[in-house]
Amino acid sequence: MNQQKELTSSKCHCINLRRAAGAVTDYYDRMLFGLGITLNQYSLLSNIQKIQPCSVAELARLVRLERTTLVRNLKGLYAAEWIKNDADPGNRKSKIHLMKAGEDLIEKAKKQWIQAQEEVGACLGEEGISHLTEYLLALEQLNYQHKAK
Repeated sequence: MNQQKELTSSKCHCINLRRAAGAVTDYYDRMLFGLGITLNQYSLLSNIQKIQPCSVAELARLVRLERTTLVRNLKGLYAAEWIKNDADPGNRKSKIHLMKAGEDLIEKAKKQWIQAQEEVGACLGEEGISHLTEYLLALEQLNYQHKAK
C-alpha cells in the first residue's frame, strides 16, 4: 500500500534542502540496495570511469569534494576491489582506475540508477527538474562566492 506522509517545511532553507537531499539519497540508495552499492559509491565509480586513470586531486575537482573526504570515501571502493591504484611505489601521484568488478557493478547499477532518475524526473516534471538544477547550481555558486571573500 502506497502511503503518503504529511510533511511540513521549516523556516530554515538549509534544513529544507538537507531534508530533501536526504530523502532523495535514501531513495536512490534503496534502488541500488540489491546490488550492494550506495549512491555515493555509484557516483564515485561512474566518475572514475569517465577520467581513469586519475589522481585523487583530479577526482576531487570533478566531484567537488574535499580531498580528505574523497580519500575516506575511496577506502571502501579499494576494500571491495572495485578500484585500484597503479601508482609506482614511492610515487605519490595516484593512478586510480576501475577493476573488472567495478566495471561490472557500474553496468548492473546503471539500470537501477536510470530508473531512479526517471522516477524523480516524473515526480518533478521536465520543467521542475530544469528549475531545480538551476537553483541548486545557484546555491552552490553562492558558497564559492563566499569562500573567495
